Amino acid sequence: MFYYLYMDIPVELKSVLAASIEGELHSLPDVRSCIRRKHGKASLYYRYDGHLYKSDTARGAGLRPAAERREILQRRLSSLNIRKDMKCTPVSPKTRFIRQGFALDRNYYDSLTSVSPVRAQGRYQYKGVFFRSKSEKEIAEIYSDLGFDYIYEPEIILGGTPFHPDFAVWCDAIGGMFFHEHFGLMDTSNYRRSAQLKIGEFIDSGFIPGMDFLATYENNNSPWDKEGFLYDVTGLIIKRLHL
Repeated sequence: MFYYLYMDIPVELKSVLAASIEGELHSLPDVRSCIRRKHGKASLYYRYDGHLYKSDTARGAGLRPAAERREILQRRLSSLNIRKDMKCTPVSPKTRFIRQGFALDRNYYDSLTSVSPVRAQGRYQYKGVFFRSKSEKEIAEIYSDLGFDYIYEPEIILGGTPFHPDFAVWCDAIGGMFFHEHFGLMDTSNYRRSAQLKIGEFIDSGFIPGMDFLATYENNNSPWDKEGFLYDVTGLIIKRLHL
């Protein structure tokens, strides 16, 4: 399910994502899949460097990951519906340092693991992960459709205390990661107080709202704002690209 198809993604976000996708496509081997029929039987082949390799051969198996990745990226690029006159200028991401010796880089992201107690239970499942709420599942779907990696409820340390933000998100376009907290029970005073404390811990630890972490909210009368969320993601990416 591509949210691109029916949500008004900001033009700036489209441009950055398209530039990132085009950059990765350029770096991949030019491997294309094709179907050949012989004696009424269809077989999958990979075309590379002017040659055809059957998928069930050793060479074909070696080419499969690049071919599959290229097809995924091309579908994402097509779904963005980029106009021909839109500029997709490549950017050079910079590492975001929260403080000396602590960067939101790939090494830190890869060190995180999900410790969520709802991993093996719950009503809301997406790609093998169980989420506490329908809204969190929707957030995961959007990140996935945008091509972002995420870890659900990883354990991090803020101010010497373990915390479990809802999402740690990796974005290739910025060459870095950020955190996302979704606060879904804002009708409750104790919950609001807890949300304020958690945001305060992020800020006190050097994280800047809208640059290093995002927060979304909902209550019984106001569902979470998906379109506004996409604009928040756009703002974060633009800020990180202009460090």
